[in-house]
Amino acid sequence: MTKSLANSICLTMKKILKVSIFLCFCMLFSHAKAQETLFNLNDSTPSKQQKLITNARSLAIGSIELLDTYLSNQKYRGTELRFISHTTRERSHCNWSTNIMHQAAIARTQNKQNTGTELYAIYNFEWGKLHKWTFLDNSLIIRGGGLVDTSLGMIYNTRNSNNPAQALLDLNIGPVVACTYRFRFLHKYPMAGNYQAFAPLVGLMFSPNYSQSYYEAFTQGNYDHNIVFTQPINKPSLRQMLSLDFMLLKTQVRIGYMGNYLQWNVNNIKSHTYSHAISIGIVKHFKFISLQP
Repeated sequence: MTKSLANSICLTMKKILKVSIFLCFCMLFSHAKAQETLFNLNDSTPSKQQKLITNARSLAIGSIELLDTYLSNQKYRGTELRFISHTTRERSHCNWSTNIMHQAAIARTQNKQNTGTELYAIYNFEWGKLHKWTFLDNSLIIRGGGLVDTSLGMIYNTRNSNNPAQALLDLNIGPVVACTYRFRFLHKYPMAGNYQAFAPLVGLMFSPNYSQSYYEAFTQGNYDHNIVFTQPINKPSLRQMLSLDFMLLKTQVRIGYMGNYLQWNVNNIKSHTYSHAISIGIVKHFKFISLQP
């Protein structure tokens, strides 16, 4: 790859980052004025059947470290920008809820010597079912269940010519736990602390072999165990989120931390993605009341 082409890709990535930041902020705050008071720590169980939907849209920025020995034996570090849409759907008189999360992230990283660049982009989707337990007069809510997690993305190394890119494609199933503690700060200001963690248990992922090119795999049809079964031994990973909700000008604001610790060792290729990010967003609640008795 020529130097001019690499520079052109880097400039394009910077433009995408700027546009993404602008679009994410527009999506976050487009409906902020429609938000009403969301916290009521003394809520009683409603007498009518209700469908409750909580949606949080957040923008996160932080650090990321990439390693993929198919592309390079060096670690690449940089800045990641991530958009998160987290939705919880539940019904009154029912202890089960549905958890849906969309995440999209892009990053630009460099090696320690600043002689190479890797561009990273990924989309992640999660869908799960969780059971709810309440304690302390509904102030403490603990949820647990199972989650299906899938990702689609790529890493592009601007220095390589033979193997310039690595595809990221996987499907995972595993346990998820979440908890929410609602309280009043100084006995006056309503707040809520949230935590969620997911650890893949079993799954499938695509991976070329160390000496196999994508040309051989897709053009010549040389399949070489490219669909790999994963479990905690060859893919120990963890996703977690910690956040605090509070009211600001009649709008529920969420600030938090996101940590992704993803690693795998398959087909003689070692890879990991470690990211730490600080997030800020808006939480909205929707309530649908059934008209039937």
